[in-house]
Order: sequence, then structure tokens, then C-alpha cells
Amino acid sequence: MKLENVNCYNCHSKHCVPYDTENGYQLVKCVDCGLLYVSPRPVAEEITTASKTGQHRGDTVINVTGNFNNEAVGRYLKILKDFFPNKEGKAMSWLDVGCGHGEFLIALQMYFNGNIICRGCEPNLQKIASAQSHGLNVEFFDLSTHNIKYDYISMLNVFSHLPDPVEMLSLLKNLLKPGGLLLIETGHSAHLAAKYHHKPYYLPDHLSFANRQIIEDILIRINLKPITTKLYSYASNNHNFISFTKEAIKCIIGRENHFREYFRKLCALDMFILAEYVS
Repeated sequence: MKLENVNCYNCHSKHCVPYDTENGYQLVKCVDCGLLYVSPRPVAEEITTASKTGQHRGDTVINVTGNFNNEAVGRYLKILKDFFPNKEGKAMSWLDVGCGHGEFLIALQMYFNGNIICRGCEPNLQKIASAQSHGLNVEFFDLSTHNIKYDYISMLNVFSHLPDPVEMLSLLKNLLKPGGLLLIETGHSAHLAAKYHHKPYYLPDHLSFANRQIIEDILIRINLKPITTKLYSYASNNHNFISFTKEAIKCIIGRENHFREYFRKLCALDMFILAEYVS
């Protein structure tokens, strides 16, 4: 495994401090902007290979390919209702980047009653096959040479996996029609102390963790205007949920507790941002 030291991709600062460790990797915090990122991290070739296989190497190998999740379709339908309560009357074109097994693409077709032309771009070979088995238009293609413009582009649960999310967002902006919309999902957690951050981090599959301020600042810098940001609650794993419940009970009966800290840890950390390309 070849590793390389990197600087903060947001503000390009070289100044960072240790934040936490997992699976043989160091997560650091940028002193200047607060971004959390892995350094040293696998070199670009290793990251590309891992994105195709779903296997990420550290002290142990983690496989993040997973399977199609029908519950995610229902969740995405609720998200679409929040962001697009007035359904478009005309046919729309939509590109979902890092579409995984295709749950969001299915939700799009259901929500807009088929009045949408959507396709997915996905590097993981098993996920491509899974999505295609559901009749979805999914393949992998080079976004830097892609020449089709879209009304909408989504990038859900992808930001934290990218070596350079700023570069990717700039590419996606260039694939939007003037006035087109970009929908991003990622975590809102860079401001949390390590003991309150959701775990596991799944390093080095995740390469960074940001928050609302960092991402909205990036969008503005590259001429994407944030329109709506919504935070949703979730429990990152069963252990955290059980811990949260125990602390809540302590709070109710008046015992010393860390309820506030766990509430911050489990709630309002899943972030969706809708931004407009202002040409």
C-alpha cells in the first residue's frame, strides 16, 4: 500500500492537528478551516482501484459494496418531497453521480411518475451490475470528458469518499444547464469533537468529513448558489443508538449523563444541500 501526505483541499493549508485514528490511518483536522481529512492516505491509483472493487485496505480490509436497499428508496422519496414539493410538468434530465445500487434513481422515477430521463454514473463494478439488474441506465464514464448537459445532478453520500471534492463539484457544475440544480448529501460533522463523531469512520473509504459551512463556502466559490440546506437525524450504528438511549434515561431520572453530547452526535448530522448553477 502506497501512501501520500496531503494538505487540506478546502483552504490548501498545510497546518493540521491529529484528530483520531482508525484502521491504521490518521484523521487530522485543518487548523485554519476545520476540515477533517485522512493524511497520509492511499495514492490516487489505490483509491481508484478501491472504488471499483469496494475493498479498502488498512490494518483490515473493509468491503463497502453492500446490497440494494429498498428502505433507502422510501427514504429518498421523503427527501424528494421536501426539496421538490411542486413536481415539474415537463420532462427533466437527471444525472446521479455515484449512484450505487440505484435506489435514488428508482425513487426519482417513482416520484416524478416517469416524467424524467435519468442515468447513473458508478465506478463500483458490482454496484453497476446490481443497478442494471433493476433495469436502470447505469454505467461508469469519465465526467471530465462527458459532454451532455443536465437539468439536475445529484451526488449523494459521495463527497466524503472523494480525494478532491472541490474538483468534482467544479466538473459537475460544468455538466449543468444554466439554472440547473445540484443536490448533495453528506455528513455535517467536522465541527464535532472526536468523542462525539459518529463511528466507525470507515477509513480509508471515507477520506474527509466536512460540515455545512465548509460545503456551502465551496459551492459559492465555484459559482453554485446554495438554495436550501436540510439536516436529518440518524443513528450511525446500533451501538450509538443504545448509548443514546441509556444517556436519555439517566437524564430523565436525574443521574449524571451525557445526553446533550449524544444528542448532538446522533441527530441532524445527515445533510442535503440544493444549489443552483448561476451562469
